[in-house]
Amino acid sequence: MKKPLVSVILPVYNGDKYLEAAIRSILDQTYAHFELIIINDGSCDSSEEVVKQFNDPRIRYTYQENQGLGKTLVYGVSLAQGELIARQDADDISLPLRFERQVEFFQNHPNVVLLGTWADIIDEDDKHTGRTHEHPTDSQELKFELVFNNPFVHSSVMFRKDETAKVGGYADERKAFEDYDLWSRISHHYPVANLGEKLLLYREVSSGISKSNPNYDLWVIEVSRKNIHFYLQELSESSCHELASIFHGKGSEEFRISDREIEQFVHRVMQVIPVSEQKNVRRVKIDQKVFAMKRKYYNARLTADNSSVLEKLVFRIKRKLLFMFKPKSVIA
Repeated sequence: MKKPLVSVILPVYNGDKYLEAAIRSILDQTYAHFELIIINDGSCDSSEEVVKQFNDPRIRYTYQENQGLGKTLVYGVSLAQGELIARQDADDISLPLRFERQVEFFQNHPNVVLLGTWADIIDEDDKHTGRTHEHPTDSQELKFELVFNNPFVHSSVMFRKDETAKVGGYADERKAFEDYDLWSRISHHYPVANLGEKLLLYREVSSGISKSNPNYDLWVIEVSRKNIHFYLQELSESSCHELASIFHGKGSEEFRISDREIEQFVHRVMQVIPVSEQKNVRRVKIDQKVFAMKRKYYNARLTADNSSVLEKLVFRIKRKLLFMFKPKSVIA
């Protein structure tokens, strides 16, 4: 049998409630040249029975004692035969055209290593919330966002296996944000992108790690600290940590970082992420309504009394990036 181009990694831990729909959404893709690696991470529910009801030669199923998501993803990548790795969570739903669109993009943009998509947000009862994940699409803007936050929906991503291995792959520690950590490391060395199409239904659940884990903010800050240090290695670790903490509203009341250090950081980030980087990547034109909404928000943050010095600098840069992709009919 010919090796598949795409390997889909679907970990499950006590996720039988939504697992059938998640698997079916993969098997119903219009692009069919893939393998689906399902790893049961020590589930105590009927997840195994759900998987075994499917009779499709593309499914590769394995059970292991509970290892946590990080180690499970590392194991899944090690099993993968494909050049491209696609992720799928056990409670999300990929829309039929997702793989077709992503494979086509990778074929047309060989320099891009990580590719996500936009997503509609649904609740635990499959109802659309009316909210969406519509993150930036351009590599330059995404790289800047990644310094502080994760602008990728994990279940929507596809990435190149070999290049990702060169930056270390998934971390296998038992912690949240193994995805943010990996996307950050990829962005330090390669172009990244999001497709400006809603190709996933992202399920918002009350047990999600961002809501249930008290260490969530600390993990985000730690990845952000590493990103800041990557772009400005001469800045002390404590200053990098303070920059990340302040941005996430967790910093001390006394702002100890000098204006010069902040200027160094901003200059270095803009220097390392050049405007011309994405010349070979088709840019998704920003909608006039979205442009106006973002401009209004950034301007409000820049004039807000409760915005910190760092936040104002960040939003000034974001506004600058926004105007790089403004609709032609909009006069700045």
